[in-house]
Amino acid sequence: MPRLRITTLGSLTIVLDDTLLTRFESDKARALLVYLAIENTHPHRRERLLTLFWPELSDQPARKNLSRTLYRLRQTLKEGTTASTFFHIDRHTLQLNPASPCWIDVQAFREPLHQATQIDEPARSLALLQHAAELYQGDFLAGVSLVDSEEFET
Repeated sequence: MPRLRITTLGSLTIVLDDTLLTRFESDKARALLVYLAIENTHPHRRERLLTLFWPELSDQPARKNLSRTLYRLRQTLKEGTTASTFFHIDRHTLQLNPASPCWIDVQAFREPLHQATQIDEPARSLALLQHAAELYQGDFLAGVSLVDSEEFET
């Protein structure tokens, strides 16, 4: 069973070991975690994350914000585990560990949609599409907004 469960379709919820996490310093912290969870197939250059999450800031303040946000995320996720379970971090990149015990609804939603288009079996395709429909609880990241990051909003 995944230790970290992230629901993004509808209201954003983040659950660690059956405990709803609510102690995030900002929407950017939650959005950063969601971004890294969804885009977990490769490391992300810090410079890219700076322009995505803090486009209004110059380099040094943006780096400081990223470091502080990442530190607080790691502290929040540390309950009952080591943060390295969830993150791969080095000086230039960071990534949510693809092998970490994490489940995210949008990935679980995409899988049956993709599978349904790959098979020529109407009953099985319908079952896959019904499963995807059950996962859909509303718009992606409903209620989460980063007004100073137009790129994130799109």
